[in-house]
Amino acid sequence: MNSQPLHLLVGLQGDMHLLPQFLLYYCQRGVTLFVVHACTGEVLEAARPALRDYPHVVAQVWSTPYDWQRKLQVEADGLAKHSAGRWTLLPDLDELWEFEPPLPEQLERADAANCNALRGRFLDRVTEGGALPEPDPTRCLFEAFPYTAEVTSRVIRGATALTAAVRGWAPANRHATHDGAGQLWGARPPRFLPGTNNRAHHFKWSSRAKARMAERAARYRELYEAGDPAYFFWPEGLCLQEHLSQHGGRLDVAHLGREHDGRCLFTQGHPAGVSCSLCPSCSESSGPSGYGRGG
Repeated sequence: MNSQPLHLLVGLQGDMHLLPQFLLYYCQRGVTLFVVHACTGEVLEAARPALRDYPHVVAQVWSTPYDWQRKLQVEADGLAKHSAGRWTLLPDLDELWEFEPPLPEQLERADAANCNALRGRFLDRVTEGGALPEPDPTRCLFEAFPYTAEVTSRVIRGATALTAAVRGWAPANRHATHDGAGQLWGARPPRFLPGTNNRAHHFKWSSRAKARMAERAARYRELYEAGDPAYFFWPEGLCLQEHLSQHGGRLDVAHLGREHDGRCLFTQGHPAGVSCSLCPSCSESSGPSGYGRGG
């Protein structure tokens, strides 16, 4: 079994209620170093109560105001500085990745095949009726959003393919998942491991999504209309606003391929104060422990 260190790089812009579950979930998958980039000092301070429970964290603040292109460059710099020779996961804060086959097997196969990237896709998590609930930091995310639906592809018309993990390079676009995709850093072009079925359980669709997508639409409109390709996602906010207005402020999940998924993917409990009724192993909370590779 592949036993090399496993790193994770994540940018923080808000939604700190997600951070405790995010950190423990990936600790249970064997992450040995969290490289955290916060968009402001205030965001980093808000994250510190959760981060202090994890001894292996590198945290810093962006040196310039946040923008999309700056985010990509900061991520590339972080990979080059801290994780040049390491496998590094690239989830957003609202993504909990499920790896199939298990992650250790994929990394071993990738190393043997001279591959340096893993790919996957969004699996949007929603409520049964499509409501966008207020975040509840005391409830397991899998229990709070027990259904899947095709929100990203069919509502906001966004890309669903994602780069899940890299080794020795930084993607210029996390949605570019073909061999030789554009990169911001790295001596060797990306080569993705074939034969995987990786899913990023996507916990975006709470009450925060509506305000966040509206703010995105307003912030990037001029850049998008000027033809800047980095802001291709600008129409997503407008698509969400239109959909919600047509369906009484809810996602029309009945017509978005809604399926029940009653599993909890935490393997060794939850952060303190988080409850879950989905499986016996979730009955007790736990803190960070055990940095061995998980599935």
